[in-house]
Amino acid sequence: MTSIRISQGVEDEVLESLHKAINELAEERRGGHMLYDIIELAKESLTEGNVPHCPCTICLDHFSKGEEFTRTGCYHYFHRHCLYRYVTHTLESLKSEAHQRPKHDELGQEDRVKVLIH
Repeated sequence: MTSIRISQGVEDEVLESLHKAINELAEERRGGHMLYDIIELAKESLTEGNVPHCPCTICLDHFSKGEEFTRTGCYHYFHRHCLYRYVTHTLESLKSEAHQRPKHDELGQEDRVKVLIH
């Protein structure tokens, strides 16, 4: 009996279908070589349905077939354009804050301590 783990972003129906197909293939190949065939079956099955079934973590809209997306190692999915805008905005905000903050040399001793604490 096979089990499929770490299945975030894959619909239950797809998992059930894949699980059934893997078990059938394993039964057909019993006593022979099957690992490569099972890996190929899983890869092809998951590639066909390669659209996350959860919303984009930034805009909260669902993904459509053909949309470009990015997946993090912790299985968060983003539209590429959403992630690009978010990162760009964050970098611009950090630059703006850095320019508004007084330089370390311009601060007195007490102010330097406050900057380090915050």
